[in-house]
Amino acid sequence: MKKYFLFLLVALGFLAYTNPGMDDFAEFARDRSQEAIREEVGDSAIGRALAEFGSSLANDFADDLTERKNYVVCSVYQVGDGNEPWSFLGIAGRFVRLGGPKSTGTAD
Repeated sequence: MKKYFLFLLVALGFLAYTNPGMDDFAEFARDRSQEAIREEVGDSAIGRALAEFGSSLANDFADDLTERKNYVVCSVYQVGDGNEPWSFLGIAGRFVRLGGPKSTGTAD
């Protein structure tokens, strides 16, 4: 019984230590937006420049547009307001998308 408690204590300590903060989320948002822009506009010189510019904007405004709920061992981030904000779970130094707006595009 003691070793299970010790394991649980170590696991919770690890999760608390690796719980990503707002700086980590801003970097994640920058990287994700850069990838999304490159997918849309291509990997040309102009596409790379637009991706870099767009990702720097995402990084600059991440604090203003994001609400963080810190649960010590993990955090939930909500980006935007309205009916369908983007939401992400931050745990163990990683981010997992929980929800967000549905795509409004149509298939070709």
